[in-house]
Amino acid sequence: MSSLKTPQVLELDPPTELIFRGPFNEIVTTSLKLTNPTNEKVGFKVKTTAPKQYCVRPNSGIIESHDEQQVSVMLQPLEDIPLADRMKHKFMVQSMCVDDSISPDILDDAMRKADKKKLMDSKLKCSFVEEDIAEQPSSSKADTISASSFESSEHVLAPDNKSSEASLDNTPVTTITPSEQPTAGSTPGHNTGREGNLESEHVESELRLLRDRAKKLNEENKTLKTETDRLRQQFLTQSTTVNKPNRVATPPSSNFAVTPFNAFALLLIFIALVMGYIIGSSSSA
Repeated sequence: MSSLKTPQVLELDPPTELIFRGPFNEIVTTSLKLTNPTNEKVGFKVKTTAPKQYCVRPNSGIIESHDEQQVSVMLQPLEDIPLADRMKHKFMVQSMCVDDSISPDILDDAMRKADKKKLMDSKLKCSFVEEDIAEQPSSSKADTISASSFESSEHVLAPDNKSSEASLDNTPVTTITPSEQPTAGSTPGHNTGREGNLESEHVESELRLLRDRAKKLNEENKTLKTETDRLRQQFLTQSTTVNKPNRVATPPSSNFAVTPFNAFALLLIFIALVMGYIIGSSSSA
């Protein structure tokens, strides 16, 4: 059946293998160039056996006659994925000649409904270069993988091969922020610089957040201090108000209190009286 299929008209660069260079604890990007050497428009779609591990931009589109399209393939971090599992990752570029009635918006639906014999496909394996050591695939069995086992990199893997095509457009689409989206013609080196810029922007954002938080804490501290001063003043005012009636309501004591000072004064008065009496008596004599 495969011998009856239309041969691929698109030229792929690289033609058979996508190479990803580590470290793999961060996003790694590689490029795939699709060239249309024909006199017709060609619609394409990029699929993968590991849709959760890759993000492709663009993953589908229409290439004009004698034009080309740069596709960026972004690999998510692979720290916890064994090498044997990585080697099973495959990509397929599926294409079909289209006319002016087919727009990019309906391309996926048109390719899904098209005669399978009119669909062209090319398969690519994946290689991973870690610490300048190329890790080549160890199994040739995966080269015989059928087109039905591929899923678009924008969709969740279908439950089985039979339903993969049917579920292709009914599953959620993985989104990517504009800052992460590579431009056409981007290379792994360029993306490494862009990832550094993204990290720098992230650090600046964290610093702004910390400064805002510190400012907010300072404002809250000032508010608490003001409230504390207000409560202290209110407490002092209330204490003064409570103590005033007691001082006013208490009448002064009418009893004469005997103190050492008062006793001394009385003694002086008594002595003065005695001396006055003696002097008076002497004058009379």
